[in-house]
Amino acid sequence: MPVPDAGAAPLDRRALGFVLVLASLQDVIFAILFLSTMNHYLLDVLKTSAGSPGYTLAIYGGTKLIAHPFAGRLIDRTSPRFVFVLAVGVQACALVLLLSTRGLGIFLIVAVLMAIGAAAFWPLIYEAVARTQPRDGHARAAGILALVGYISTAVGLGIGVLLADFAPWRAAFILALVLVALPFALQREPALRRLGPAPGDAIAPPAARRGRRPFVVFGAVLFLDYACITAVAGSYGPYIRRTLDISLLHATILMVPAGAIALGSLALASRFSRPDRRFFEMAGLYAVAAVGAFALSATDAPVLAAVFAVIMAAGIGGISPIIAATMLDMGGNTSRGFVIGSLMSVEGLGSIAGPGVAAATADLFGPRAAMALIGSILVALVGLTLFASGHRNRDP
Repeated sequence: MPVPDAGAAPLDRRALGFVLVLASLQDVIFAILFLSTMNHYLLDVLKTSAGSPGYTLAIYGGTKLIAHPFAGRLIDRTSPRFVFVLAVGVQACALVLLLSTRGLGIFLIVAVLMAIGAAAFWPLIYEAVARTQPRDGHARAAGILALVGYISTAVGLGIGVLLADFAPWRAAFILALVLVALPFALQREPALRRLGPAPGDAIAPPAARRGRRPFVVFGAVLFLDYACITAVAGSYGPYIRRTLDISLLHATILMVPAGAIALGSLALASRFSRPDRRFFEMAGLYAVAAVGAFALSATDAPVLAAVFAVIMAAGIGGISPIIAATMLDMGGNTSRGFVIGSLMSVEGLGSIAGPGVAAATADLFGPRAAMALIGSILVALVGLTLFASGHRNRDP
């Protein structure tokens, strides 16, 4: 395991543990409710249309998109504990409503309320990391948060599937209510009560010194990054089935090395990323990923595709903690919650745009063209992050 730089400040482990508990609970709850149980409840219990799960997820995502900036502003203007209790209370009320009555309309209302609660939780979680961890430790904390998120989502998905198959439909909702209520026990946690200035706040972050330009540039990077990531997710199946012409199981086995490389890249980026070179680091990783994407667009051989996927994964895997760390670096002592909430909405817009554009490209020109489009987006990201890095170095 890589050894931290001698000058790197240690992480506040208790505060980080508090954040990881909150984040993992949110990921598990979302996976139980919306990635597994929702399909069984809507399609088998309520006998709704085949499109109802998709509509529900769209409503959930749209609500979060709108609510994030407002939640961030609320964090800045009120106490974190108030926002914490409010988020827990809204989600608990939603699940009580879900358990007390049935119907598609009720479930859609529950989705809106759960999204409002999540929209308050996530800026609060990032705010807690930004305020309690040293600035040169943001990437390390973000990498740990991302890894725990992947694990929590997988665990929640597995639990939801098991409950849907072997337990009454209310069991998953009861478990979700219990998990939502657990954070009430943490409301007096010192990490929540002492969200004062982070160690790096003694030096004004770039966004505080240079006006709106850093927000606009990083917002564009964030939008294109999430458009690219979600485009990859949406293009994976068609590329596997129509271009490589292999089964998803065969493809999964071939892609195991790419997954391992992505995790390794995430760990390395988390360990070695530093605030003064974030955009330059992103440019290098995007360039590596672009090479892999263009190579994938040029082949229909499964073994070669597996090799090129490793190259692409090496770039994309390391981006996540650096992007999150840059988001944590943004904002000042009095506006960080609003900045984080607004940037999370930009993420959401990118996540909506990416799959749609990639799907249209695949329909019109084929899955290879979708991979080439992803490579083009990555090249644009290289240029944008190099531009941002150059301006950062020239600014006083």
